[in-house]
Parts: sequence; C-alpha cells; structure tokens
Amino acid sequence: MYINNLRPGLKLARTIYDMDGRILLREGATLSSRMISTLEKRGILFVYIDFGFAPDLQVEEPLSEAVRQEAARQVRNFWERVKERGRLKDVKEIQSTATRMVDEILSRPEPLLSLSQIRLYDEYLFAHSVDVAVLSVLAGLSLGYGREELIAIGTCGLLHDIGKIKVSERILNKPDRLTPGEFEQIKKHTLYARGLLPGDERLVKAATQHHERFDGQGYPLGLKGDEIDPIARIIGVADAYDAMTTDRVYRPALPVNEVVEYLSAAGGHQFDLQTIKAFIENIAAYPVGSMVRLSSGEIGVVVRNRRGVPLYPVVRVLFDGQGQPVTPYEVDLARARLMVVETLEQEKLFKLSEKIS
Repeated sequence: MYINNLRPGLKLARTIYDMDGRILLREGATLSSRMISTLEKRGILFVYIDFGFAPDLQVEEPLSEAVRQEAARQVRNFWERVKERGRLKDVKEIQSTATRMVDEILSRPEPLLSLSQIRLYDEYLFAHSVDVAVLSVLAGLSLGYGREELIAIGTCGLLHDIGKIKVSERILNKPDRLTPGEFEQIKKHTLYARGLLPGDERLVKAATQHHERFDGQGYPLGLKGDEIDPIARIIGVADAYDAMTTDRVYRPALPVNEVVEYLSAAGGHQFDLQTIKAFIENIAAYPVGSMVRLSSGEIGVVVRNRRGVPLYPVVRVLFDGQGQPVTPYEVDLARARLMVVETLEQEKLFKLSEKIS
C-alpha cells in the first residue's frame, strides 16, 4: 500500500529494513500516526499491509532478505571505492556476492519472483542493481545456463549501472521527470562504464549494451539482433521490468500483470523473443497475497503461482459476486478457464476487511 494511503490501526505484513539491514518496523506491528510519519521521513514509498484475508500465507522469495540486503551493501561499497579510486583492478567481492545469490536461488525448489522489494527511494540504484541481478539469474536459469555462467550473469547484473557514477547526482536523484537534456546525460552512463570496469568483456558488454534493443532502436550504438551480447539482452529485459514495476517519487509502479503483457508484446521487436519467454516464466503477474476479482465476479486472494502461466494463479475465493463472504475454496484459474479482471485497490480492501473482522 502506498504510504499516503496508510491509516493508524493497520497491521504491517512485512518487516521494513533500512539500507544497512537495521529493522525499522517489524512484521505484525500496528501502525500509529507517529510510525507512518517516520516512514514518510525515511523515504519509504510502499509497505505491505495485512488485511486478514489469508493469515496463513507464507511467501518464499528466490532470495532471502539477509542476502539481498548484503548484496545491496556490497554494491554501494563498490560504487564508493570506484568514486574514490577510479577504475578498479578486479571485482572479486562482487563476484563473491553474486555467488552467494546464485547458490541461494539454486537451493530453492522452484524459484519464482512474487513480491516486490520495499525500498528507500534514496537507495534506489543499489536495490535496483540487486533486483536486476536476481531477475537476470532467474532468466538465465530458464535459458539453461550452468552455475558458473549464472554467477557471471549475476555479477553483470550487480554492475550494469556502474557508469552512473559519472552522472550528476542532481540528475540521478531528481524527484521529477527528466528533461530531454537530462535524459541525454543519463544515457551516457553506458559509455562511461567501459572506463570504470576491469577488462572482462562480459561485464563491459552488459554495462554498455543493456539499453540496446533488438530492433536497433536502443542506445548508445543502435545495435540490433545478434549484435547485442546475450547477457546484455537478459540484463536489458530485467532492467526494463524492474524500472517499470518500482515505485518512484514522481510516479507509482505499473502493475506487474500490465508489465508482463507489455513485455510479451515486445518480444521479437524491442527484445529477443527467447529471452522474453525465459524471463516471463519466472514472474508472478499477480503476487501471492494480491486480492483479485475474477471473470466469474468472485473475489479472492492469490495463494500460489506456477511457473510458465504468470496470468493464471491459484486463487482462494473469499467473496461471491455481490461481495458477501463465502466458505473459502481454492480454484486454479488455468484449469477453471477463469481470469483475473481486476486487482483490488485500497478502498475496496478496507470495505471487504470490515466484512470479515
């Protein structure tokens, strides 16, 4: 729920951490006016609220919060060292971080990205780098890459935006949309990267080519098709997805299902079709815990997602078409030939929660 829609008395569904891994508020905390004000001051844009619809749900992410936070800190520390010293000789620490990430992802029985990370807006670049790395590793897994290759993909994901070190912080942290001139400055980060990274061509290509597009309409060189490095193609899709599904100060995130549909349509044009298919296979268009209205009119909560069918989750039906509570039961939308027609907004959730409280 967006921070400006919070009200005292709501129960927090996920623990909120700062960039250094310190807990700001624990899962289960009942929000007060003072807590909400504190979250606003810390730059928290979005939190997860427990409305009591499915208290038994447990969401397992492909990467634990501890590993995610440590990876973000490592990226931040690496950026700071590059700023101080210029080009570094190696990226061993980042490779070590990528190794931990890959090994944890491989340890999951069926890693599937469900919920988005809660972020502090002033730490966006570091959290974004971690999320792009996770998304890219998941896509690489679907494409058949082995462990060592996945580590390389993860390392490239963590460092893909390194060239932004040389872009003005005023532009990077601007709370409004960029002007055309400012956007031209941002685009130069792909060119700056080559002078900051050690000689590993995989790293360099990922950092310089992740904004190239399959149809030749990207930047900085207008490469197209097979001219674009395979890892850079993966990073490019992950980068676009994460940017569109993340809340920013100047605009809210797009719904995941809309982004999935957009990327599906862009496959074979903006993006390599094989890469898009592998990427979407790992995304839950309707994250576990989402309250949705079905084509039957019934309302329920998403309880499971299955790889390969992002638009057809398993839903626990809680309300009939008139919004009245029913005895809960689960329905697999793919098998029942039903579809989600609406993800419920906050005000509707408030009204429904009153009927079961």
